[in-house]
Amino acid sequence: MKFALSDAEVKDIHANIESVPAKQLALIHKTVVNAYLISGLLAHERRSKGGSFFGEMGKDEIHWWVFKKEKNLEMFRAETEALLHSVKRLKDHTASLKDSFMIRSYGDLVTTLDRFVLIHEQEIDDIHRYISNLAKKDELAPCILFTYRVWGTTNQHDRISVKNCLGTVYVEDPLESLETVLGLTITSKSTAYWILQNIKDNSELNEKDFIEYIKSEEGAEKWLRATSRKVLDQVFTYFDRLLQSLRNILIEISEYYSVDNLITNREFWNKAIIKAVEHPLEDQLWDFKQTLSMWHSKGDIKLQHEVDFCENMAAFANANGGVMVIGVSNKIPRKFIGVKDSESRIKHLNDVITKRCIYRGQFNQIIDVMINDKICILVIIAQTKGVVGVLDEKNKYSYPKRQGTGLTRLDRAKIEDLKTSVLKDNYNFVAEIDKITNGRFISFSYK
Repeated sequence: MKFALSDAEVKDIHANIESVPAKQLALIHKTVVNAYLISGLLAHERRSKGGSFFGEMGKDEIHWWVFKKEKNLEMFRAETEALLHSVKRLKDHTASLKDSFMIRSYGDLVTTLDRFVLIHEQEIDDIHRYISNLAKKDELAPCILFTYRVWGTTNQHDRISVKNCLGTVYVEDPLESLETVLGLTITSKSTAYWILQNIKDNSELNEKDFIEYIKSEEGAEKWLRATSRKVLDQVFTYFDRLLQSLRNILIEISEYYSVDNLITNREFWNKAIIKAVEHPLEDQLWDFKQTLSMWHSKGDIKLQHEVDFCENMAAFANANGGVMVIGVSNKIPRKFIGVKDSESRIKHLNDVITKRCIYRGQFNQIIDVMINDKICILVIIAQTKGVVGVLDEKNKYSYPKRQGTGLTRLDRAKIEDLKTSVLKDNYNFVAEIDKITNGRFISFSYK
């Protein structure tokens, strides 16, 4: 049994994997990781210019693509469901390799992986076609298969070349990309090297004695078994995370379609508001009010309060959407106060919105919800594609936008520029509240 001491010797063996599906695997990894790194570079540029920390993509690339970018969601769902079966076959095969491996030499390990690639030529072609289609739509789109949400920091780091750790565009050679998918390389060093270092670090031998030991039958056997196990673990993890990415994409698509049912679901809002009151989170989505000043004033003061209310609404619409909850104290700890005569109050709100908010269509839903034996009124405000303006008591227009827990007034043109990525009026933020309420992954930063 020959032990390859150097990375160069190991790579010579790896170079024997040179089939067409092997080259496709290399391109798959390069495309996905490159998209991930480019998105990081763009985020860095935004931050350096004082922009939003996460920008349009938010904290979750999958949410960004499903809710903001993909134009044919039904077709995308069908493509993702089809690919799911292909990737599961890859994962299942790698699991069986882990369970039954009897590797006689390092060359035998590489030959086993070479056969694995050739057997699954069709599945690899399916992945390549899926990712290529994503890349044609948007160069950043393939990163939805390499997200922190699914992979986590360690698994991402292990599969990025050290040349790219500072965020530069992916320049890794095709062989290293292939090695990374097949578990033969971790952050630009062969897995064989890392195992050797681990054995050395855990031994009490000096350099000379360790070299003699690792050349012995016992040392070589220990190295080979540990290396084979680690390699097969790595390749299994790769296809497992790819499979989990596809499942998360399908979950996100289901979440997208569930929004319409949640908007006026009183049971959902009861749970969501109690959660928001007990565990304040993402305050940019909420505005709690014990009551509205316009309900308790007259004359010019009443008109000004009507304008204030509508500016709050428009501010949500011109940002990411959100919810006003009326009947809950604004001071923490919040208390449920309730609203009397909610039916007439809702009618008044609709009249004020129609009079003061300038937009081509309806961009809100108003419902009453029983919470802790108190009736509260919810004004659920969509993120609009166009700019919502507010007509004040002097017949002048303002264009407010939510900023943190307050608002800022901007030129109409400025808000139009900020809305170029909004495809249509939407209540996408409701899906985010659903995730927060049920303790799932939070996709976006609303700061």
